[in-house]
Amino acid sequence: MQDKDYIKQLYQEGLTCAEIARRIGISRQRAHQIATNYKNYGLDSFDKKTFRLLKKICEKCGKKAILCHHRDGNNSNSTIKNLQPLCKNCHTIVHKRLRQKNKKIRICEVCGSIFEILLSKNKERKKCKLCIDYERRQKTKKTKRKHLRKHERSSFCLGCKKIFTKKKPHQQHNLCNLCFNRYRYKTNEKYRAYLNEWTKKWRKNNPERWKEIHKRADKKWREKNKKKYNII
Repeated sequence: MQDKDYIKQLYQEGLTCAEIARRIGISRQRAHQIATNYKNYGLDSFDKKTFRLLKKICEKCGKKAILCHHRDGNNSNSTIKNLQPLCKNCHTIVHKRLRQKNKKIRICEVCGSIFEILLSKNKERKKCKLCIDYERRQKTKKTKRKHLRKHERSSFCLGCKKIFTKKKPHQQHNLCNLCFNRYRYKTNEKYRAYLNEWTKKWRKNNPERWKEIHKRADKKWREKNKKKYNII
């Protein structure tokens, strides 16, 4: 008893169950059970007096009893009259029957179908299971679509060999905008003539800007082709 009081005192001071277990030399689980007054409502968890008075035989089927059922439904009331030794199967059957008593019929707000509800668990539920599952699927589909769209858009360019995002119909051929315009300039004569005229007009209107672009392009070309042409 002194150890249990000491464990509870340490737990109230603010120590965790793991720290208490290391100090005393017990498992963390056992320290948690003592600190929180955990109770297992099996036959072995009760006092020796009640354990001796109770029979270890199931009252319904006559097999070996493993669990104790509380007749009034109150787990804290562990008197001998209230306890009923049962096997696992009989215990589940008893609780199923109790649940059926607490069931209530309701009409779904969405589809209008009739469904049953447990008053102990889902008092405020107003939709059937099918409608709730359908809403969850729709939410997951939306998140999946957004995730897939990003991956569907991104592709590998065959020209420059870089990853790019698809936004236009010509990008179905796996070419980025820059590579597609180059290909178009080589193959389409009308587009080539239109682009040459447009560049001439732009040069006249923006001479300073054109000089800056020309210098940058010249530097890049020299850096790339130093070894080929022996540029100093």
